[in-house]
Amino acid sequence: MENTEKYGIISAQEFLRRLYAGEEIKDIKVNEDIFIDTFQMRGNPITIKSGKFSNFQIFCTLESAKFIHLSILGGDFDCFKILEDVRINKLLIQSGIFTDFAISDAKIDYFTINGGLFEVPVIERTKLLNTTINFGNFPKFTIDNADFGTFIIKKGEFGDFTLSSGIFKIFKVLGGSFSDFVIEDGKFDELEISNGELDIFEMHAGLFLNFRINKCKSTNCFSIEGGEFTGTFTITGEFQNFYINGGEYSYRTCFIIGCTFNFFEISDGNFKNILQIGVEGINSMLFEDKARFIGGIFRTLLFCGGKFKNGLMLSNNIKIQENCKFLGGEYIKPISLNAGIDVSNSIFYFNKNLLVGQIQFSTSFAVKNTYFENNENLLPNLLFENCAIPTGTLIKINETHIENISFINSVNFGNIVFSGVKGTKNKATQQSTLKINNSDLGKTTFIDCDFEEMELDFRVCLETIL
Repeated sequence: MENTEKYGIISAQEFLRRLYAGEEIKDIKVNEDIFIDTFQMRGNPITIKSGKFSNFQIFCTLESAKFIHLSILGGDFDCFKILEDVRINKLLIQSGIFTDFAISDAKIDYFTINGGLFEVPVIERTKLLNTTINFGNFPKFTIDNADFGTFIIKKGEFGDFTLSSGIFKIFKVLGGSFSDFVIEDGKFDELEISNGELDIFEMHAGLFLNFRINKCKSTNCFSIEGGEFTGTFTITGEFQNFYINGGEYSYRTCFIIGCTFNFFEISDGNFKNILQIGVEGINSMLFEDKARFIGGIFRTLLFCGGKFKNGLMLSNNIKIQENCKFLGGEYIKPISLNAGIDVSNSIFYFNKNLLVGQIQFSTSFAVKNTYFENNENLLPNLLFENCAIPTGTLIKINETHIENISFINSVNFGNIVFSGVKGTKNKATQQSTLKINNSDLGKTTFIDCDFEEMELDFRVCLETIL
């Protein structure tokens, strides 16, 4: 807060006289309403170095009138407004305190904020060609129905940052901290958020040609609820809770790479081509909790890398139209393929040299083909539990060392083929088990398999037989 005790009090009329005369504006206090007409300025620049202003408004009586340069180097403004049809070539805010700040129905070519405290800034129905925020403190920031050429935030402290609607050719956040970052709607040729700290990020709708979240940190919740993504889609960063609950994704490959997730869930969304998780050969992804795919439509789902510490689950309303491929990654806990998953026309493929703790099939898992080839890497557990494998399903496990194979309360109406599989004892327990409990293996074929080290655990429920 500026020390205004030394400021001399002048009238609004005296302020305007000094302004129109080109005199220096500083160390004054104006308690009356100030209305500045761009026509009266006749293109002359305005520079305010300091002062205390209760109501400071710029308006236009002649649409063709245009400021050359408006510079706010300091000051305390209870109300600062740029109103309808005002045209400014360069607007610079170096510092200041703005309790009520609004730009409405104006046109600004170059808008730069280098500092200041903005209590409730609002930009609405305004066209801005180039906007840069280098620093500032914004407890609440709202953009509604504005037209931006380039909008760049390099640094700043933001409370609630809301994009209600607007058109953005280039929108970039290159730094700064945000308590609540919300995109309600808008049209973006390019949206990029890099190196930002986002407590909460929510996206509800919008049209995005290119969308990039790059090395951001979300400490609470990152959620994409909707939107239409027609171009590049890439997400990297650290996320406490990550959700995709909707949206349409049309680009040939959408990437989620180089991320750390505490909680990860995709429950809806239409990925019309490929969604790729991780990069093959690079385990720079980390999933602390179970990664959950419980809904959505995927033409092809690729798992190329990452460390899944607590498992991976595909279940409920997920639909995979063509392929689900595991090309890389480390899966310490089970890969679970559960009830409700629609993959009847797709191919599941598990690449060799994967580190997999357990693959679990359960409850009406129907898939066109499943191939698992792990060469001499070890698969500790292959589990079919409470599982009904329908006619036409092919599951093929090739050239793999497995510690435990279990069929529990399962029925196979399809075709399961074990080829070149070797039972291998667990190093700690020195045990390896082939377990068949209350199950009908149907057409299960074993070709060139070595189960010499495996113990057979065979149990049948008499109540089922009777």
